[in-house]
Amino acid sequence: GRRARQRARGSAEHCVADFDDEHSSPRELSAVDFGRLTPTPPSAALARTAMALTGKVVGMFVDFAYEDLEVHYPLIRLREEGATVWLISIKPAGALTYTGKHGYPCKSDKCIDDVSSSELHALILPGGFAPDYMRRSAAMLKVVSEMVAAAKPVAAICHGPWMLCSARGADGKPVCSGVKCTGFVAIKD
Repeated sequence: GRRARQRARGSAEHCVADFDDEHSSPRELSAVDFGRLTPTPPSAALARTAMALTGKVVGMFVDFAYEDLEVHYPLIRLREEGATVWLISIKPAGALTYTGKHGYPCKSDKCIDDVSSSELHALILPGGFAPDYMRRSAAMLKVVSEMVAAAKPVAAICHGPWMLCSARGADGKPVCSGVKCTGFVAIKD
C-alpha cells in the first residue's frame, strides 16, 4: 500500500494516513481518508528548523488603516520562529492604538525616532492605506533607505512598495529604481 502524509498547517499536530490501494499517483484525501488519520509527532526536520530566527530583530512599520493580515500574520509567524518583532510607528511606543482596515488593533513597541537600521536584521512594510501615512515620515524613509543600502531584507506587501518609491538612495533616486518589484496597480511614483 501507499503511505500519504498530510501536514496540518497552523496546527500543532501532524497527521499520517495509511492507504491500501493501488493508486500509482498522489491523490487528494477524501472525508473518509481523514477518518483514518492518526496523530504523529513533528518530524526531526521540523524540530531542527524550529526557532530559526532566534536572536534576529525584525522591524515592522505600522500606522492607521494598515491591512490587518499584512501585519498580524507575519507578526505571529516571525515570533513563532523566535524573531523579536518590533512594531514601529511615528508616535511614542504604546501611545496610540493603531486600527487596521478591518478593525484589528495593535500598539507600537518602538518609535521610529528610537530605532536605528543597524539594530534591525530585516524590515517589513505592510500595505493598506498606512504606507501613505508612513511615507510622510522622513525618519521612516531614512530607515528604509539605510536597510536597502545595507542589502538587508526589506519586505513590502501590497501598498508597502509606496515606501520603496518614496525612500531615496544616495543618488537621489527611489531605492527601488532599476529593481523589478510588484505592487498595487495604483502605485505610480
